[in-house]
Amino acid sequence: MGIGWNRLRLARLGALGALVLTGSYRDLAADLTVVVTSMADEASDVNDLCTLREALSTVNSLVQVDSCGPGAAGSPLPVGPLDGLTIQIPAGTYVLGVPGTSEDLNASGDLDVRRTVTISGAGIDQTVIDGAQNDRVLEVHSVTSLLGRPVVLRGLTLRSGRPPIEQNGGCLRSKSSLLLLERTRIAECDTPEPVFGGFGGLGGGISIEGGAVTIRRSEIVDNTAFQGSGGGILVAESAAVDIVDSTIARNRALIQNGFVSGGGLSNFDGTVNILGSAVIDNEVTGSGGGLANGGILARTMNVMNSTIARNSATGGGGGINNTRDLSLTNVTITENVADSNGDDDGDGGGLRVSASGFASAVLKANVIAWNQDDSPVGSTSIRPDVSGTVNSAGFNIVLDGEGLSGIVDGVLWLENMHPRETQYVSPAFEEIWHRTREELYENPLLWEEAILKEHRDRVARAFQRIHETGEPFEEEYEIVRLDGTSRWI
Repeated sequence: MGIGWNRLRLARLGALGALVLTGSYRDLAADLTVVVTSMADEASDVNDLCTLREALSTVNSLVQVDSCGPGAAGSPLPVGPLDGLTIQIPAGTYVLGVPGTSEDLNASGDLDVRRTVTISGAGIDQTVIDGAQNDRVLEVHSVTSLLGRPVVLRGLTLRSGRPPIEQNGGCLRSKSSLLLLERTRIAECDTPEPVFGGFGGLGGGISIEGGAVTIRRSEIVDNTAFQGSGGGILVAESAAVDIVDSTIARNRALIQNGFVSGGGLSNFDGTVNILGSAVIDNEVTGSGGGLANGGILARTMNVMNSTIARNSATGGGGGINNTRDLSLTNVTITENVADSNGDDDGDGGGLRVSASGFASAVLKANVIAWNQDDSPVGSTSIRPDVSGTVNSAGFNIVLDGEGLSGIVDGVLWLENMHPRETQYVSPAFEEIWHRTREELYENPLLWEEAILKEHRDRVARAFQRIHETGEPFEEEYEIVRLDGTSRWI
């Protein structure tokens, strides 16, 4: 099978299978909607207004607070056990200012969700809930539903959260709950650095501790875990997490004189599925600049139709660090950096698979190219693209496979059309075509001339189209080598 692309557009094979998402729910229409009418942060003042905190307390207790409902303050909400509840938040910035942390009944500090509810804003750029770094923004406490209906956060931004020292979840903490984030941004939150050193809280943006969480068409950006793992997202306590059509970007997991994991996401002991998403520009003092999968307990990560790019780690796995079960299908891993501080303490700029004996990585139809290992010159373990053993299910392209224990079964090339010139071709070309790369550099048509005559015109037309339209092509054809042997591509 032939694959063509140019430097600015890495063409990947189409979807080769369906990713099974573990979080399931019924998104039912709400039977009662509570509309927020005040941007103030008040817990229970009776002033004929409805603040966000009062609306949430009304939902939690099913008893109307102030004007957050159809009746009088103190009256039960007219809903049954199967009815849906929605809190509608108009456009604006809602700053949380009631002092007090480590309180879980929604009276102070962060907002506490204790019942299934849909919290709906006017849009990701229109409705903002700001924690003002007084506490995290929101915590979901063991909320499940017999109907499979999750807590929903939709069309809003949570930002500027900071929980108490050594607590998890800078913006959002979900504990043993069903939760859906849709068109939601989690931004500019952090878990603070301990005063006397040691490890801090985990999950600078989100801490997912058990339950099932789906993140769809959302952004987890610009969050930091100081002295802890999971700059953007932490997954723990056997949580099931699906991330779909989302962006995890510019998050950091940092520590002084130590080692943490997962600048973008750290999976301690859950199952994480990532589909159609981008993990870019994250960094870690430790391993897994973009994604870190594994630790002491068993865990699984499946990534499909996604891009892992421009992440960095001072240790191994600039793009992904894996110590347990990992599968990658149709993923581009590019321009990531391992050993970013150059102390020779990491390799695998794109992907590192641990040699511990517990790790497995199955790869199908991936491009892993233009990554870096910034280990000093003379290091015996410079692995720019992949480090460790991988199992190939076919159609993978690795630009620099030197030292790779696994199968690299495709050819990557860069070519100009005007004038026709081969700028680069990967070493696998020589194994497949039985011609040297230098011969192809001298004659850019060499690979086409080896194609069986009956197939040559069809492949040439497909290759011409990619240069004209930028669209990838997929063709099967047979080549004939100089020694007379043939091979299907």
